[in-house]
Amino acid sequence: MLRGSRIASRCAIGPLPGYSAVSLPIKCISTRTYKTSSNARDSKASSKEATKQSSGEPSKKDIKKPAGKTSEEFVQKSSTETVKKHSQESPNEAGESAGTKKKGFGFTKIALAVTVLSTTAYGGAVYYSLRDDKFRRHFTNSIPGADRTVSYVEKLEKEGDWSKLGNDVVQYSKEKYNDFISKVTGQSSPVIKKDTSEDRKPAPQTDQKVSFMEPIIEHLSRTISELADILSNEGLSEAGGHIISRAREELKTLDENIKRIKLDGQTLLQIQLSDQTEKFNKLLESNEKAMSDYIQDMELRIKDQYEKEKIQIQTEAQKVLTTQLSQQAIKHIEQLKDELVRQAAELQRRWIRSVRAQVEKERGGRLARLDYVTLRLKTLERLAVDNVEHLDHSLKGHKLSVAVYALQQAIMQPQRTPFIDELYTLKKVAGDDELINVVVGSIDETAALHGICSLSDLRNRFKVVREEIRRASLVPENGGVFAHALSLLLSKFMFRKNGLVPGNDIEAILARVGYYLGEGDLDSAARELNQLTGWSKVLANDWIVAARSHLEVKQALQVIETQATLSSLSVLVSEWRSRFYFSILPSVELCSSKLRNVNLDNPTQNPIVINDDNIEGVKVQRDANGDVKMEEMSNSSDSEYTKYWIDWFLSAKGNEYFCEVDEEYILDRFNLTGLNTEVQHYVQDLDMITDSLEEELDDEMRELVEKSARHLYGLIHARFIITGRGLSKMLEKYKKAEFGRCPRVLCQGQPLLPVGLSDQPYANPVKLYCPRCEDIYNPKSTRYTSIDGAYYGSTFPHMLFQAYPHLLPPKNNDRYVPKIFGFSIHSIAKQHRWQDRKRNELQRKLTAGSNSNNNTNESRS
Repeated sequence: MLRGSRIASRCAIGPLPGYSAVSLPIKCISTRTYKTSSNARDSKASSKEATKQSSGEPSKKDIKKPAGKTSEEFVQKSSTETVKKHSQESPNEAGESAGTKKKGFGFTKIALAVTVLSTTAYGGAVYYSLRDDKFRRHFTNSIPGADRTVSYVEKLEKEGDWSKLGNDVVQYSKEKYNDFISKVTGQSSPVIKKDTSEDRKPAPQTDQKVSFMEPIIEHLSRTISELADILSNEGLSEAGGHIISRAREELKTLDENIKRIKLDGQTLLQIQLSDQTEKFNKLLESNEKAMSDYIQDMELRIKDQYEKEKIQIQTEAQKVLTTQLSQQAIKHIEQLKDELVRQAAELQRRWIRSVRAQVEKERGGRLARLDYVTLRLKTLERLAVDNVEHLDHSLKGHKLSVAVYALQQAIMQPQRTPFIDELYTLKKVAGDDELINVVVGSIDETAALHGICSLSDLRNRFKVVREEIRRASLVPENGGVFAHALSLLLSKFMFRKNGLVPGNDIEAILARVGYYLGEGDLDSAARELNQLTGWSKVLANDWIVAARSHLEVKQALQVIETQATLSSLSVLVSEWRSRFYFSILPSVELCSSKLRNVNLDNPTQNPIVINDDNIEGVKVQRDANGDVKMEEMSNSSDSEYTKYWIDWFLSAKGNEYFCEVDEEYILDRFNLTGLNTEVQHYVQDLDMITDSLEEELDDEMRELVEKSARHLYGLIHARFIITGRGLSKMLEKYKKAEFGRCPRVLCQGQPLLPVGLSDQPYANPVKLYCPRCEDIYNPKSTRYTSIDGAYYGSTFPHMLFQAYPHLLPPKNNDRYVPKIFGFSIHSIAKQHRWQDRKRNELQRKLTAGSNSNNNTNESRS
């Protein structure tokens, strides 16, 4: 019974993994047959058990599992014996028992119906999921394993290979059957030995050998034959004979169906292949024709495009050539105009010199005297203006000194005196002096309102504070009342130290503080007392704050006094220079009286500037014979000596970075100290810059002097732009962004400043400095590459922002982050590349070392 039920359970083949449930057409073992035989055997067994109980034999329920055997072996042996015993019964008994019992048949039907319904529902769900994407997502998410099944069925539907599914079903049935046989018989092959103890054997059923084309069908046929042999050996051939026969018939039918399906598939495949071949041939012909037409069309279009581009290029080249020719013509015309202006100026100078010579001969030197009077009048006017300015500066300096003195007296009072009024007065008198305003703003307003402790007050306070510190010197940080009392008691027995003693204990520190206060060194005393910790530091904190306030105010007062002294000195220097200039004025009259003795070989002789109502300012000099030489001069009130050459130099292309140097700065020989060794023709260069060159130079020499004069002007320019006047002129250019803007995107168009990498000439060309990113760049135009960086120096941009700190832009800490597909490159990648490079270098060194060692060993051998 157990064996039959296990056979029945093995014949109920479930769905394959990843496939929908498929009913096997080969019903090799009928559940109904085994149910019938099992019912008969149950009735037979019940009668035998009743007989055994009456005779005293143990029943089947009383049989226990033998020791040392597993439950599976015991069940297998019991089922085998039961099958053998029931096979010996007569067919009539089997038929009678079959008609009496039908237990378990209803459950089998229910299980079969549930299996069929679930298989049908599962297959329908799989089929519907192939048609509806929304249902497919719900189905694959809700049912485990549904995703694989739907994907596999979809793949089979696309490939059209349903024969593979049939082969898989047959193979799975074969594996299930082999597992069933091996578990039932306990052997690797379904071969069961015959029982020789039986006297009556049923007639063996002969197998009808049928040959099949399919290997799987052939294998199933052999399996059915082996199953028939097993049933024959077990005496169940009559019960399962019609099942075996029907299985063989259905197997034949299956083989025929498979053959027919293959033939139909081959026919359909041939038809589809022929249709596809015809379609592809037509498509190939159409594509070849279309491609040929496309190539011809493309060839025509390329030719047309080539002709159009050829004409366009010729037109553009003609335009560029015309533009360049027009530019060259304009440039040539400008050069001709410049040369014409130069020749006209030279002719005008010669004409003026000739006129002046004739006029001087007629007037006998009257113009020279008139020029002297005019120069003296201008000098007096200049001195009057300078005196007014000096008086204003002197008055401001005196007011500043008085305000500083009043503040000093208020601060140095023996008792605490408020000095807020004196501080306000000082700030008002200082005006736009940035240094004094900053220092006054740094003074604490509370200290100004209440005053500061004097040095004597601090000394007296320290005596009290010292005693309090000594009393609390032995109290720990978290000490209580008892600790304070103990410290107070023990402090009475401590030795007092005096003088400049070493050590870090409290007594040594207090001794040094007292010593420094006695010497008047409040700064050192405050530093020493600030070293205390714990309760000692807490007790001394008020004294330290008072001392620090005293030192801060005193230091600010010293800075203000120094600034006031410097302002007074600058006024004195300016006044001294004006008096010196006025003192040398009589020498001009002496020079005018000795014009006939002027030596033209000495170019350092200062020319005399004269003015006339009808003729512009000219330079007049007399030669040794008394002949007067005159040359045109600019009539500007700002720079009479330098206007013409400097204007020409600044208007030249490539010199836009230069600013105009003031006349006074160039004429002050103190500002030109040391430059005579930097240029080759210093005297001629300076005369050319100031338009006072009187020597007749040939073209080659003039070219050399002009080149050297440009270099001298650049060196003077480097010194001038770090003065107050020069900084203001360069600031105007900086505000207008005449030096360009920073090419860095994150600087947002920050204006640049020229800077040199070195102060030595001919070292590096000029660079542009960005104050926002603090980096330097090359000028955009190549015409600025000829400008020496020494003409601006390495100090200018930083000096500009020191003088005008409010113009310093905020630093830009933004940096561009390299990314790949939106993800930043981690810095560890650079480290990995460095490690790989070092590893490769080390490996090469090791390889080279091993090769050298091998060569050495070979040479030794």
